[in-house]
Amino acid sequence: MKLRRFADPEAFLKAGRAHLLAEEARTGLLHGIVQQLARGAHRREEAYLALLEDGGEVVGAAVRTPPWKLVLGPMSDAGIEKVVADLLEADPTLPEAMAPASTFAPFLARWTAATGARATAGMAQKLYRLDAVTPTEAPGRMRHPRDAERGLLVEWANGFHRDIGLRLHGSLDTIIDAHLREQTLRVWEDESGAPVSMAVGAQRGPTSARIAFVYTPPEQRRRGYAGALVAAIAEEQLAKGRSFVTLFTERENPTSNHIYQQVGFRFVEDFEEARFSYG
Repeated sequence: MKLRRFADPEAFLKAGRAHLLAEEARTGLLHGIVQQLARGAHRREEAYLALLEDGGEVVGAAVRTPPWKLVLGPMSDAGIEKVVADLLEADPTLPEAMAPASTFAPFLARWTAATGARATAGMAQKLYRLDAVTPTEAPGRMRHPRDAERGLLVEWANGFHRDIGLRLHGSLDTIIDAHLREQTLRVWEDESGAPVSMAVGAQRGPTSARIAFVYTPPEQRRRGYAGALVAAIAEEQLAKGRSFVTLFTERENPTSNHIYQQVGFRFVEDFEEARFSYG
């Protein structure tokens, strides 16, 4: 087995296409990050892009675009050993990592043993996949956000990050502006026309889409808005020809896990993450 590093995200995607397709649900996050890199969203010269090859076949992938965390796809123990050895040279004070649970535990053990790093558990998540939508209803409809609602969306983005304790790199204004520019953000409006929930729907893997950034303000919760919005976005993405839709949830949030399963999402795998400190 050998590890190949790439400076060019397009070359990485081309070389890894067969593997990324075969493992699309579990490598969708990784694929989406590299797509963003190819579009200029991150600094190419700082990125870590690695593919594992065995007998001429790609069998694993790892990606990091600083200051964000390292994201690992599914890989064997031998692959993890290769990645750890390479990161000791390329990124010896790696701050964070995330991976499917089956990959994460052996990676964590090898990384902390090799570096002496102390690991602090991050947010445990569940990955879900939807192939067909189970209809759900709530008063109102999905629509694109309006320019005048930008300030409200930034406020909701702050609420989203507070609720889940997500570490923020960069400005929420910039993130919301990017979603508005790319037309990936949707809101659910109630019968009065007022927005009551938001979420993002966009391409994730080579043939799939993802839903993220799902947020309903506290005063509008338990009315079915988030479930209806997620279902509508999933329908929209499938109608565009996406083969399936993925979504991450907090593992310890029974409400969101229940809502998304009602819409038609099915569990794929747990994902784990950790932050590292050194010295």
